[in-house]
Amino acid sequence: MRSIGKIDRLVIGAIGPPGKRTFYLEVAGPDVYEWFALEKEQVAALATHGLELIGETRGAPVDPGRPAAPAGDPTFRVGEIGLGAEGGDLLLLLSPTEEGEPVAFTVPADVFAAAARRALGVVAAGRPICRLCGLPVGPEGHACPGGNGDLRHR
Repeated sequence: MRSIGKIDRLVIGAIGPPGKRTFYLEVAGPDVYEWFALEKEQVAALATHGLELIGETRGAPVDPGRPAAPAGDPTFRVGEIGLGAEGGDLLLLLSPTEEGEPVAFTVPADVFAAAARRALGVVAAGRPICRLCGLPVGPEGHACPGGNGDLRHR
């Protein structure tokens, strides 16, 4: 495991149009800058569970705005995330989907909370969910199994 120490900047976001977004976790500190690719479900779970861990209510998602895309290539695609509390900080352990060395770091609870609320806004800004089947609906509609047929908008 590689430790990058305590970071002071955490951004959890997405780039690209809904349905084709790349989700990421970006960390920076005095001597470090890295970013990691994640799945949408990982972003939602990390934000929700992290806020619970530090005793904060989920609250309303924050408008994500339009962040700049992370620089360079991701360190790796995240497979598993470990999350724990350490004093007034959160400890994160990111493990890659492929072979590679996991990365650990700590982040102040207030920095994490701001990033988590923004992350919930990013997740909520995706495609709307079909009320019948729970699948995302694209601009062209979707084939809805809950409606027993094709409910595409024409």
